[in-house]
Amino acid sequence: MKRRTAPIVALSAALLLSGCATVSRFSATEMEYDRQAEQVRDRAVLLNVLRAADRKPLLFVDVGQVTGSATASGTGALSLPLQIVNSIYAGGGSASPSVTLSGGPTFALTPLVSKEFYQGIMSPVPLSLLTDLLQTGLPKSLIFLLAIQRITLTNAEPHAYRSITYNNDFFGNDAARFQTLLSGLIAQGLTLETQSQSIRLGPVLSRKDLMANPALWGVLPNGETLVHTKADPASHTPESWQIKTTSTSAGFCFHPANPDHASGQFLALPDDFATPWLDSFFCPELAPFAIIATRPSVTHTGAATRLAADAGHFSIDIVTRSVEQIVYYLGELTRARLHEDPALTLPPGLPDGVAQANLFAVHRGGTPPRAAITTKYEGHDYWVADDPAAHDRSTQVMELMIQLTALNDSAKDLPSSSAVTLIPH
Repeated sequence: MKRRTAPIVALSAALLLSGCATVSRFSATEMEYDRQAEQVRDRAVLLNVLRAADRKPLLFVDVGQVTGSATASGTGALSLPLQIVNSIYAGGGSASPSVTLSGGPTFALTPLVSKEFYQGIMSPVPLSLLTDLLQTGLPKSLIFLLAIQRITLTNAEPHAYRSITYNNDFFGNDAARFQTLLSGLIAQGLTLETQSQSIRLGPVLSRKDLMANPALWGVLPNGETLVHTKADPASHTPESWQIKTTSTSAGFCFHPANPDHASGQFLALPDDFATPWLDSFFCPELAPFAIIATRPSVTHTGAATRLAADAGHFSIDIVTRSVEQIVYYLGELTRARLHEDPALTLPPGLPDGVAQANLFAVHRGGTPPRAAITTKYEGHDYWVADDPAAHDRSTQVMELMIQLTALNDSAKDLPSSSAVTLIPH
């Protein structure tokens, strides 16, 4: 009898131990969670672009918390023969072992609907952030095509006023005109750079005022300095002091490849347009003698930066987009690529740099490549190709959109814990 029941008991124990061992090996599960989180993140960007292509409201969500649990339990029932009056019951013996494994992650999807989040994605992308992105090595054409909404060239000379606006959209011939203008400006050094300027704070202080404020005698708290102006008897100007600080801001300007020989170059403008000299728009550190004025302001359409020169009263106004506007721009690009609106047209590709033609490409149907990002929307299959050779910048643009959106997240929008908890049996 012991020989018959021993294999059954051993089988039951082996099943239970293997179940516990399976639950305890969480490394493969963790990698699968990581892969699933990647797919959720990428598909969220692609779905929002497809919503924008249909001109529908966007939806931003975040996976705030993932909790995994797994348990293993087992039971074993064994029917033993009974001995009655020195005879064995004819029914024989039977065993019914069972093992139950259960588990799976639970996750929390958090819609990003706070006031602060929407204020962030509806405000123009800060020029300082775009400057940082350029310093990471991203192509200027990629950043500027995404971020710039329109460029206006104005000649305000008396009796010769003229203004031309180049819109970065896909209606009529706008995209081709804008792409050609932007390519020419970039070739001549259009860039974003951080600029510093000194700002005087507060009123002018006399010696009596200074002696009455001991807090000004030492080191000022936020890096300000106390500027001393000597008395000038000729102009009857008394001795004075004033607090000065340095303000840093980013702005558009021209930094040609060879500034020493750039003077006299013309901007890429229409033939019948009065062209200013390029050195009127040099970045400050290249031409401290040049008159360069920037006028950043926030409007309903974006952050307008004006490069103004005294030569011919000429100015260049550049209006940048918000994160939300960038998503809708990619949606219009997708709508034009999929030929869903005859009013939208793609421009021809440029031989160099990044053009709208290879900036972002969503494909519908067909057989996607192995590494493609795929999703289903409104009954159709869509995919974006992964192109390490950078002929197609789609995945690079998607990563950039993830970063720009995440910068507007707030910690209070997400659950307090984001750990993946695995509970072995």
